[in-house]
Amino acid sequence: MKDYPASALNLATYFEDTYIGERLLDQSRRVPQFRIRIWNMYESVQEELARTNNVVEAWHNGFQTSIACSHPTISIFLNDYRESSRFRKQHNEVGGWPEENCQ
Repeated sequence: MKDYPASALNLATYFEDTYIGERLLDQSRRVPQFRIRIWNMYESVQEELARTNNVVEAWHNGFQTSIACSHPTISIFLNDYRESSRFRKQHNEVGGWPEENCQ
């Protein structure tokens, strides 16, 4: 690591301290700022679970589009939210989206 520029070492040290845990003299590690189970996606990949919040972002974008304004009043927001929830409930009751035929 001595051959790397200081900026690269600083970045590597930041990631190690923040996400893995600073190595101590006895070779153990300090508890990182963000525990590994929070950011590690290994189990999600193994279980074929979503690794991002794209589903939430898609819902939010669709909901924001249906409101059709940047700063809705509380009544507009609640009415549109109720309608969105009613649609989602009906959609789920009839079986949701059809399975994609991936070949």
